Amino acid sequence: MLARERCLKYWCKIIRSRTNTIHSTSQEQCDSLLNKGNNWGFKVKQAIKRLGLGHLWNNRDNATNFFPVIKCRIRDQFIQEWRGNINSSSKLAYYSMFKLKFEFESYLSNIKNDTLRKTLTRFRTLVSYRIW
Repeated sequence: MLARERCLKYWCKIIRSRTNTIHSTSQEQCDSLLNKGNNWGFKVKQAIKRLGLGHLWNNRDNATNFFPVIKCRIRDQFIQEWRGNINSSSKLAYYSMFKLKFEFESYLSNIKNDTLRKTLTRFRTLVSYRIW
């Protein structure tokens, strides 16, 4: 998720900086070698299409910053896949009863004792694994 975000953030930065040499080189690569499928531009285009934002590729000459929309979509898709994987796994049925949201667990920062925090984390993962 994070690597995809960084890649697409860089793409947004490139398309906004029209005077940059990187911008013109990137545009040439995207336009001329796109059908080969083995370059960065092709992979960016595919990532944007998988997010359901293919129209952004066609408007890449626009100076608008698309990254907030892209970032939100990446996270939404990740959470949807995460939920689907948890709900479809019988081993994670117990875990899914307690972990309702994809968010940082407060006990990870509230418990200052490393040994206790690691023990609690192991317990949570073992319980959810061994119950089923």
